Amino acid sequence: MRVRTANLGGRKRGQPIVVLESGSVSPLENWNPIFDQIAAIAPVVAYDRRGIGKSEFDGSPQTLQHVASSLHALLSEMKTAPPYVLVGHSYGGILIMAFAQQFPSEVSGLVYLDAPDVERTYAEMDAISPDTRRVVMSELDQFPTGLPPGMQAELDNLRQLLGNDMAELRSVRPPRGLPSGVVIAAGKYEHSETPLPAEMAAGLVRLQIRHEQEWALSSPNGLLLVANHIGHAVHQDDPALVMQVIRHVVSAASKK
Repeated sequence: MRVRTANLGGRKRGQPIVVLESGSVSPLENWNPIFDQIAAIAPVVAYDRRGIGKSEFDGSPQTLQHVASSLHALLSEMKTAPPYVLVGHSYGGILIMAFAQQFPSEVSGLVYLDAPDVERTYAEMDAISPDTRRVVMSELDQFPTGLPPGMQAELDNLRQLLGNDMAELRSVRPPRGLPSGVVIAAGKYEHSETPLPAEMAAGLVRLQIRHEQEWALSSPNGLLLVANHIGHAVHQDDPALVMQVIRHVVSAASKK
């Protein structure tokens, strides 16, 4: 598996390591806009999941549990002991939840960068407009066909997670009380290559705020930022804003 690290050798005793989890089928270069800035405040690890970027595919279904176990084995092989502050962009936000649920004693903080709204139900989407569910469920169809096996395996798992009213996604719960930062890109639908109708976009953003504010409110060190000026790639559109959230969580995790 391919990794990029910084400052692991200078890590202080008990200092959290920031572990970066990219969005769906995205390689570690996804983190280039903020990697060096994170390295200036903490040891940091970015990596390619199995079958993504330059990491070899292991031939297994890339379930949430399997991805979490693969990352855990990688960190162990690298001799990078916990605690970890996990930063997840997009689908990576779901993956860090799964890791924290599976290895709760090893995680000291969570940062969600426009993670999917896993709490929204089909009924809530249908209440916005009759077309909302179809539009949301068709997002995965925008990826090209004929992808390498590892990338295809990840998308296959995503499609499975989106089925059955996303019940499996809602069963993923990290421990309560962890320092948590949540960034919601309220401008993602406006800045998209295929903008959604204004009423649909506004309804989806309001649902996301309603649901994901609880991720921040469940933590005594929670921080929620909603930004209209950025698209889904929040750390690329406004690195300084994202660094503000990461610094907050790293600081709280270090004190904890």
